[in-house]
Amino acid sequence: MRIGQLLQFHYAALPPFVRVWILLWTLLVISLYVYNFVRCIQLGRDKTATMFTGISLTFLFVLYQIFAGQNTSDPVWNVKIPFGVQLLLLVSFSVAAYAQKKRISKWHHASITNMSVKESLDSLPTGLCFYEPSGLPRLTNTQMESLCRKLTGAVLDNGKMFWDKLRSGAYEGCVTDGEEPVYRLRDGQIYSFKRFVFLTSQGEVFELIASDVTQEYSLTEELEQKKKQAGYVNTRLKALFQTMEYVVMERELLNLKVALHDNIGRCLLYADRFLVDEEHVDKAELVYLWRQNISVLKNEKPEYWQKPYYISLKYATLLGVQVRVEGELPEEEHLLKVVDTAINVHVTNVMRHAEGTEAVITVHTSDNTYLLTFENNGKAPEGEVTENGGLLNLRREAERVGGSMRVQGIPRFRLELFLPKKITAEQKQYSKLTES
Repeated sequence: MRIGQLLQFHYAALPPFVRVWILLWTLLVISLYVYNFVRCIQLGRDKTATMFTGISLTFLFVLYQIFAGQNTSDPVWNVKIPFGVQLLLLVSFSVAAYAQKKRISKWHHASITNMSVKESLDSLPTGLCFYEPSGLPRLTNTQMESLCRKLTGAVLDNGKMFWDKLRSGAYEGCVTDGEEPVYRLRDGQIYSFKRFVFLTSQGEVFELIASDVTQEYSLTEELEQKKKQAGYVNTRLKALFQTMEYVVMERELLNLKVALHDNIGRCLLYADRFLVDEEHVDKAELVYLWRQNISVLKNEKPEYWQKPYYISLKYATLLGVQVRVEGELPEEEHLLKVVDTAINVHVTNVMRHAEGTEAVITVHTSDNTYLLTFENNGKAPEGEVTENGGLLNLRREAERVGGSMRVQGIPRFRLELFLPKKITAEQKQYSKLTES
């Protein structure tokens, strides 16, 4: 088709599908100009570029109305413009819109604007919020908005109120409150918040920063746990080292008993010789040896460190737990092991779980029963106590001698042992069988 014919050709004479295609093309170019116009305003470009975009958008809208009017019998603007001119205008506007979009993009990447600052802050993993003394936020990045929604369920519209509730521990998941509050979110992430104050020409501006400290906090918790375990092991090692003196004493006592046993054996041999050959045995010496051995046996008393529970109570003191006994602990032979186990289990639980320094054992007696109550200071259990390990073994020990046990966790830890003063022959036999 020649240029002259094209200039005389009208849009209404085109096939319907071609006219629809041209309308869609026009709408696409209009959308591109709208995008350019909005970006010019957002980026704060000069007024000339913004005005040019607005004027181009207006002319293009008029061109669209002309195209659309030629598809109806009652057009808004009945303007007869050759299709060649219309097509030339559409192509020119399309090229201009695309070129302007490229210039805006290039200018945006090469220039620092308000939006550049906002976008750079949004890319940070740290939450940031700048707000006025009244609490009105002036600049908030997406990370801080996200944290605020997770903690409060709402958008951040008052920085002062948000900070006041943060430092008072008002939100769920507060680990520590104060001027540097730490919060654990439901997804397990941990954030530390801190506020700074800046003085500008327009007055004070507050900056609220939220930092992800999940890894650091986990490492700190792990280090504290290992430190606590190391301290516990170190304390036990020191206590074990201190108790070595009792092992030495027991060895010396064993040597004395062996010597006494040898002396009695010699006396028996001496007496046997006296019965066989009375004339060759010194009677006075024989009587002296027997009297000496009998005197040792009659006057033998347990040392202070051989008394029941002495080592367990001393061991508790070395571990840093002071045991206060109110009443007299049982000294019946069948109860010694049970009570000794109870003292050791209670002291261990006071150290490891309650982190306490004092244990109280109260003893109540009746005609046939002992009631031993074990309490302590330190942290209270978070719920009911589950019996396992030492407590479970203690219950078995108590039931083995015909006793019972009751454990209470709320509001404070309390352990009660009910022990019989006497044990039947059947129970004694059962106890020996279970011990073996």
